[in-house]
Parts: sequence; C-alpha cells; structure tokens
Amino acid sequence: MKIYGKDYQFRLTIGASAELSKLCPDGDIAKIQSMLAKDYGTNIAFTAKMAAIMSKGYEMAMRFEAGEHVNEKEITSLTEEMVLALPPKEYYQLQNEVYASFAKDVNTTVETEPEKKNKKSEKITLNLAWFLFYGRKLNMGQQEILCTTYGEMCDMISCFSIFNGAKPKKKKRMYSFDEVLALR
Repeated sequence: MKIYGKDYQFRLTIGASAELSKLCPDGDIAKIQSMLAKDYGTNIAFTAKMAAIMSKGYEMAMRFEAGEHVNEKEITSLTEEMVLALPPKEYYQLQNEVYASFAKDVNTTVETEPEKKNKKSEKITLNLAWFLFYGRKLNMGQQEILCTTYGEMCDMISCFSIFNGAKPKKKKRMYSFDEVLALR
C-alpha cells in the first residue's frame, strides 16, 4: 500500500507476533480478537501499533531473504504516528490490508491430532521462547526464526511433531453437492 509516497507491506513474522503478543491479554496472540473488539479509539491505537509492527516484520524479512544483514535500527518501516495521521479513508484501506496480511500469515496447513485424554498433558502457549526453541531444533538461526511467518513456523512445528511420532490430523473430506444427493 502506498502511504506518504512510499510502498509499505505487512508480514506477521515470528518477531512481529512476539511484539504483538505483548499487547494482547495474558501475552497470548490467540486473544488478539479481544483487542480488536474494543472501543473505537482503542481499536485504532492497537491497529496503528499492529501496522507498525507488521511493517517492520516485512522489512526485516525482505532484508533477511535478500541475504542482507538485518539491523533493526536501519529499518524504515511504517510508524504508529504515520498511521494515526492518515485520513480516515486511507486508514481503513490500511486496516484492511493489515488484517488480511495477518489472516494470511497466521494460516496453517499442517495439524496434529491432540494427544489421547488418558495422558496428562498441558497445553502450552506458543511464545517467542518456544518458537526460538523449535526453530533451533530445526537448525534455524535466530534471524531466520524471527523472519519466518507465524503460520509457516507453526506448520514446521507440526511437521517436526509428526516426524517425532505425533499423529497427523485427518482431513475431513468435503463432498460436492452432487455427491451429497447421490448418498440418498
């Protein structure tokens, strides 16, 4: 999206998700919807922070993927102040792009079946420490982990779990309208 004459894009990297989770209740990014459902002013302020964080995530990922050394101080990403100074029409366009990018980057394609109920297991909240742990188990460097999208990292963690014995989640077959009618 072109803002103040410059193109900005957004990416929910692991680094960006770690920053966003700090703004969510209980530090859990899964609770981001509760932040977006708050009053108008809170929503705008949160979205401005979200846009700045995800803009920085995109810039850092692009530099990393280009093989450049990533130095946060050199990143020229969108700022909260720039977002808050936008006219309403441009702000809503930005908001739609940020939310669409978030939805795309959080999407996963690999899932595992939950463990059987007879085993006592506690559900963990994936935070930066867990992402760094799993990334390193996958022989990734810190910069690579931080520049990987949230959904891709979750997929890799699920693949790692399946490789180590977890059961892949069975996909439900979707029937076409004609197949449903043929069942009668």
